[in-house]
Amino acid sequence: MAALASGNGTIDAAATAEQRQTAEAAPIRSATNPMVTPLLTDLYQFTMAYAYWKAGKHLERAVFDLYFRKNPFGGEYTVFAGLEECIRLIANFHFKEEDISFMRSVMPTCEDGFFEYLREVDCSDVEVYAVPEGSVVFPKVPLIRVEGPVAVVQLLETPFVNLVNYASLVTTNAARHRFVAGNTKYLLEFGLRRAQSPDEIVDKSLHSHDGSSTCMDFLSLVQTWLSKLQLSESLHGVFGETNQSELAAFTSYALAFPNNFLALVDTYDVIRSGIPNFCAVALALNDLGYKASGIRLDSGDLAYLSIEARKFFQAIEKEFNVPGFGKMSITASNDLNEETLDALNKQGHEIDAFGIGTYLVTCYTQAALGCVFKLVEINKQPRIKLSEDVTKVSIPCKKRCFRLYGREGYALVDIMTGENETPPKVGERILCRHPFNESKRAYVVPQRVEELLKCYWPGSSNKPREDLPVLKIIRDRCMQQLEQMRSDHMRRLNPTPYKVSVSGKLYDFIHFLWLSEAPVGELQETPDFNESYKGFAYFFKIIPKKNRHEICKYLFQEGVLFAKKDYNLAKHPEIEVPNLQVIKLMQSFKSREYVRETFAWQHYYWYLTNDGIEYLRTYLNLPSEIVPATLKKSSRPPPRPFGSGPPGDRPRGPPRFEGDRPRFGDRDGYRGGPRGGPPGDFGGDKGGAPPEFQPSFRVQLYHEETLVRWAMSVWVLKVGLALAVVVVVMEQVQHRQWSRSSNGKRSRKAADKKKAVVADMPSHEMDVKTDSEVTSNATSSPARPVYYVQSPSRDSHDGEKTTTTTTSFNSSPALSPPRSHSSVGRHSRESSSSRFSGSLKPAGARKISPHDGGGRGSRRRGCKTWKECSVIEEEGLLDGEEDDAGVPRRCYFLGFVLAFFVLFSFFALILWGASRNQRPRIIMKSITFDNFIIQAGTDASLVPTDMATLNSTLKFTYRNTGSFFGVHVTSTPIDLNYYQLTLASGNMNNFYQSRKSKRELRVAVKGHQVPLYGGGSSLSSSEGKTSGPVGMTLSFTARSRAYVLGKLVKPKFYSNVQCSVTMDQTKLGTPVSLKNSCRYS
Repeated sequence: MAALASGNGTIDAAATAEQRQTAEAAPIRSATNPMVTPLLTDLYQFTMAYAYWKAGKHLERAVFDLYFRKNPFGGEYTVFAGLEECIRLIANFHFKEEDISFMRSVMPTCEDGFFEYLREVDCSDVEVYAVPEGSVVFPKVPLIRVEGPVAVVQLLETPFVNLVNYASLVTTNAARHRFVAGNTKYLLEFGLRRAQSPDEIVDKSLHSHDGSSTCMDFLSLVQTWLSKLQLSESLHGVFGETNQSELAAFTSYALAFPNNFLALVDTYDVIRSGIPNFCAVALALNDLGYKASGIRLDSGDLAYLSIEARKFFQAIEKEFNVPGFGKMSITASNDLNEETLDALNKQGHEIDAFGIGTYLVTCYTQAALGCVFKLVEINKQPRIKLSEDVTKVSIPCKKRCFRLYGREGYALVDIMTGENETPPKVGERILCRHPFNESKRAYVVPQRVEELLKCYWPGSSNKPREDLPVLKIIRDRCMQQLEQMRSDHMRRLNPTPYKVSVSGKLYDFIHFLWLSEAPVGELQETPDFNESYKGFAYFFKIIPKKNRHEICKYLFQEGVLFAKKDYNLAKHPEIEVPNLQVIKLMQSFKSREYVRETFAWQHYYWYLTNDGIEYLRTYLNLPSEIVPATLKKSSRPPPRPFGSGPPGDRPRGPPRFEGDRPRFGDRDGYRGGPRGGPPGDFGGDKGGAPPEFQPSFRVQLYHEETLVRWAMSVWVLKVGLALAVVVVVMEQVQHRQWSRSSNGKRSRKAADKKKAVVADMPSHEMDVKTDSEVTSNATSSPARPVYYVQSPSRDSHDGEKTTTTTTSFNSSPALSPPRSHSSVGRHSRESSSSRFSGSLKPAGARKISPHDGGGRGSRRRGCKTWKECSVIEEEGLLDGEEDDAGVPRRCYFLGFVLAFFVLFSFFALILWGASRNQRPRIIMKSITFDNFIIQAGTDASLVPTDMATLNSTLKFTYRNTGSFFGVHVTSTPIDLNYYQLTLASGNMNNFYQSRKSKRELRVAVKGHQVPLYGGGSSLSSSEGKTSGPVGMTLSFTARSRAYVLGKLVKPKFYSNVQCSVTMDQTKLGTPVSLKNSCRYS
């Protein structure tokens, strides 16, 4: 269910395309935005106009140029737009009565004559020359040239800059999106809901259309998509949510718009809901004679979903025999930008149109273009704006601008000439020079010449006027000029700068006027700071070359320099130069980031930075082996051996404790006595190191493979020990639970065994008893027989175990002791199996005797004792005691776990060792140098130096020789060095290479305006080219990591590549072979 992305502003913008076809003959209408009036300006413009009027100079003829200084979005081109709104402004430029009243209230001190002058002001005496709207333009080239009375033109500055700034910015942004998307895809402007205000949406929609967006919105979709003057409708998500189901919403909307049914299919699920429901409705429309437009994707993986949707459409076309259904349009949105479009192109997709909103209309990457409006001539006298920043210096006088084309139809250079100079001609050689760099110059023989500035508002002159073109012509011009640009100027990353030059005569005039207008400073030997520099004062100082050389020499030698904050000090303490010169030169170095400055206790301290070292090495012409003292590794003298002398070199002072203050002990006493002397009170000579011992800190470095091997072994051991501890704890817990559950059962079994042991006493061995002495069998009888079972150990009271048993009448022996033993009723703990385990020995056999039951003095009066009887021995173990015999089960389990980890570790080490021999290989093939340019310029800190630009393409092969693993490949930056100077660099994308496979890689190695700082003096020449072949070094390191056994075995491979490359500027664009020029390690 697609959003109905439309609005009144966008409808008006799209509908004006047809109306503009008749605009050429009709009068110029007012500005599209009603806020564009003469009051759309800054207050200081009116104050300047009043100053001109007050001085009587408001009618002087002036010429202003509108241009920009730097291309937006990191590119090298800009598309000009906004001219039509500027022409509409000056065509209807006049102040109304309410405007005059408002200005009176704002400027109450101005004279009434000035307001009368404003009431009569118009642009009838103003001339406007401009580049055609939709043209590709470049920095410094005037986009609009305005001529007229200085006061009126001054009032036009702010509205002109406002109207051109954003219009050109958003048009360039749209052109960049078109270039990335390709000419076969449609771009839809979705910026209404993302715009900052309703006043801006019209301009945004218009200028995005200028910049090659295919259509304004879905309301004008069919104008360029279906080539029909019908409205293209799309289903909004809210419409689907207000219905009972997605299918019901699609059906309802299709009934309203059967010919332009385009649905947003990601409200619920694209694959399982949105696309099937759309296809059902689209097939029904097809049966009724209508045709649906397509679907829109607004979330998810756009590349994958578009491919799946296309397969779905093609399957339906084949299954139901519906011609053209497989080519159903697929539109994608969701905050698309240049990076997203580029990524989709690399992944592959089936999207036909892209809806771009936020990043287009808001110009998310860059907020402003930075156009300026500068005076270049007044009363036919050239004017120049000077600045310490060369990029802000203006090009004076009234100029003509031409674009020169080469044989292949590409634009070569834009050249500016004086108004009265002979224009360039086809086939004639012309000298093109950089406006500010004398070393940049070249001859060009154009095959076609195009004049850029054309008259769009002649004013009171009778010059022919160019008509304002319609929107379609502007768009076609933009697309045509983009196609006429070389591809290296158009690329997104590190594009080649386009050349903007001036003629030889204009170059001479610029520098003549520069020297004429620039102030000349006064040179002084030793300024009197107290008299000449009180308060805030400015002075010019040139340090003599000899003194500057001495300061730089000392700074490079030591790496650090100090100076006292004393401007009157005649000489620096270390250098034979005035102290003031040292301070000023170091302050200059600080501004260029050559030194770091600190201030402490009335002294400055300056420390050399890396940039400063390189600068001074070039300035002093020193080899790379010489470094400052701060970079030298100082060798510390060997320390004094222990015990070879006094602890320090300084003499000892007086005792710390003197007079009435007592001394608390002696250190030598409790520290074992003096070193090398007799021992003290608490120790003595503790041995220690010999006097010749020299302590040092040693670090043993291990190879990375050894560290990996150790890490794996430690990890396996840790896991094994942890599992072993867990198993032991679980076994202990289980054993205790089992012991508790079986304890009662085993006790009962032991008791039953003991009951069965009865003393078998023969009748002839017993005393004769009377009838009264016969033991009663009754339970209540005190003479009830009692049998005692004695444990094998008689001496231990823990071994005494007494059990009372009342036997039945039938089972008791005929003759029993008359009375029970005195220990009747004594109970000790039951015997465990461990106590009976000793009964297997003959000596430890269990004995049962009538005399074993009692203790000392336990016999009652009148009780007769039994005779000694034979010992009854118990052979074997009790039931259940055999469970503890043999090796415990946990030992088997622990052995199995340890064996498993040992075998697993051994297997992992085998895999690791086998993988080490299958190292990936890199084979360098060639490098192609696209261009190499050296030109004068300034670095980031405005230090003038030569700048090098180098673009090249590296080609090589990566082969994975592993037979059972793939590798993840990364790389360090690929650097192209000229000696120690890095001229270009590139980055290889990370990738995964499967086993036993290879791939061809191409990496762009580029460098844009790299400062040379004198290091490339042999590279440059007067024409900005090298004098001969240049030897360079290409180096990088490829890192490969394999995952052999998950992430347990991760061998790493490092491939260091270093190649010797020779660049010949006469053979640019030709591949240079690297097969025999590289070293691999």
